Parts: sequence; structure tokens; C-alpha cells
Amino acid sequence: MDAADPPAVPVTLAIPVNGGTPTGGATLEIAGQRWLLTDYSDAAHAPGYTCISYSWGTARTAHPWSPEVLISARALAVMEATCKAVQQTAIWLDALCIPFGDAAQHGRHLRPRSAGSRSAVP
Repeated sequence: MDAADPPAVPVTLAIPVNGGTPTGGATLEIAGQRWLLTDYSDAAHAPGYTCISYSWGTARTAHPWSPEVLISARALAVMEATCKAVQQTAIWLDALCIPFGDAAQHGRHLRPRSAGSRSAVP
């Protein structure tokens, strides 16, 4: 790696699944489409994606794959509305894609999103 190259930043994305059922992956049906959580070791090599960060109100619901973890009750509905509005190739939804069990991993996944949000064009 060149000294000017930024360090690799891991990212987990929800990718649409077409065809057969993948084995060993966490899938979720949203807006009539199955989505597979997919880990990339470096966000620079991941497909382009839509970023959704949603935590409105105080209502919570169980995380689809980890019922002991609570997420915003509206997070999946917002993902569904996004899918219906625009065809997606990949989605980063904070409630699904940020590791919640390991504080260090949690921070590593949040840093690139906060940097991207700061540089977003209004």
C-alpha cells in the first residue's frame, strides 16, 4: 500500500438476491426482494450503495437476525420505501449493517459513513 493510500475500511451491505437461495447468509425480504447481508473488506471495492440511517421516535423492534438487539421500529419500513422509490443495487442501513456486539468494529463501520455524510452535497 502506498503511503498516500487510505487504510481499508470494511463495510457490510444488503445486496439484492436473484435466483436461488444463498447458503450461510442472512437474508431478509423487503419490498418483494430478498436481500443478503454481504461483507466487503474495503468499502472502496464495494458496489455503489444507498446509505440509510434512520432512528425516528422511541419505538423499537427486534433486529431480524439478533432478536436481543433492538432497532428503530421504522428502520425496515424506511428501507422498504427506499426500495420502492428507486431500484437499488446495494443498501447500507445502519440498523442492519453496523456490527453491534463489538464496540471497536462498531466504530470502524461508523467512521466512513460520518465522513461521507459531512461531504454530502445538499
